[in-house]
Amino acid sequence: MKRTLAAGVMLAAVLVSGTACGSDSTPASSSAAAPSPATSPDTGGDFCELARQKGGANLEAIAGDSGSPGDFGQVLANLDDLAAAAPSEIHADFARVDTFEHELFDNDGQVTGRLAQEADGPDLKAAMQHVATYLDRRCGIHA
Repeated sequence: MKRTLAAGVMLAAVLVSGTACGSDSTPASSSAAAPSPATSPDTGGDFCELARQKGGANLEAIAGDSGSPGDFGQVLANLDDLAAAAPSEIHADFARVDTFEHELFDNDGQVTGRLAQEADGPDLKAAMQHVATYLDRRCGIHA
């Protein structure tokens, strides 16, 4: 199965490794409440460490050109692990993004019809922004 650019971009935006380059600027605001800043982004705890590990593994899978279903299946499994471990502050948003990624995979990576509307909709964008803001402020992981 060939991955679409949309799938790779979405995953990369949500889950990047701790070694990825980031911006020191404040993320754009969203309709979701932004998490409060941590005193030190590198002390984000167990979830942040898991996000670094799974995010790095996902970036490697996304960067690959093989596009095998097994690779993307592992990406989904990593997202499932992160959704389950997400703190209550972002759990619902992370679960929303995870569900969308599964639906995208089930649709052979094609963002069409209802998935296209959902991808462009404010609810999914707000959920992604909330997760990205949490990862940035609490974990020091920059999208």
